[in-house]
Amino acid sequence: MNPSRPDPNAELHARERLRIVFALGSLLLGLLAAVHM
Repeated sequence: MNPSRPDPNAELHARERLRIVFALGSLLLGLLAAVHM
């Protein structure tokens, strides 16, 4: 791991994390909507 050189996978990992968070959030919203119906 070379800190001086930007990791090309860093952006990919950030996007992957964002997608996971988005999926979990939408799942939670769907659950809440189902409970409130």
